[in-house]
Amino acid sequence: MSSLDDFQAAVRDAERFAFNQQALQQVADQIQVMTARIQEVTSAEVEGTDDSGLVTATVSGGALRAVAISAHAIRNLSGQELGQACLQAVQDARRRGGELVAEEMSAMFPDLPAPRDTDREDSSYDVTQAADVLGRAAREVR
Repeated sequence: MSSLDDFQAAVRDAERFAFNQQALQQVADQIQVMTARIQEVTSAEVEGTDDSGLVTATVSGGALRAVAISAHAIRNLSGQELGQACLQAVQDARRRGGELVAEEMSAMFPDLPAPRDTDREDSSYDVTQAADVLGRAAREVR
């Protein structure tokens, strides 16, 4: 093999490497943007209410941030009913938060199946499925 052949082979290898580096950087940038968006959505404040609308709960990142109880609820509900209304409002807020995350994940990963049971109290999204989709996308880039 001549030095010209060696040089051309080296140039081709360098071009392939540069392309792969560029493609990998693009994937890394996309993952960073997606991760930031998921963090933004999961930390958003979400409100939920009980069936009567007399109690409102606010959650962020799954954690309870506030509970607002109307004067009407305090006057007309027993302690047990008021406790149940608070629990219902918190569960509704968490469910809505889970739905918000699920919607965002579905928008980012259309191939990802929807969560199986959104009526659960803990409606967290299975992010392992998202990781699998990202892994497949990274393999396609290569």
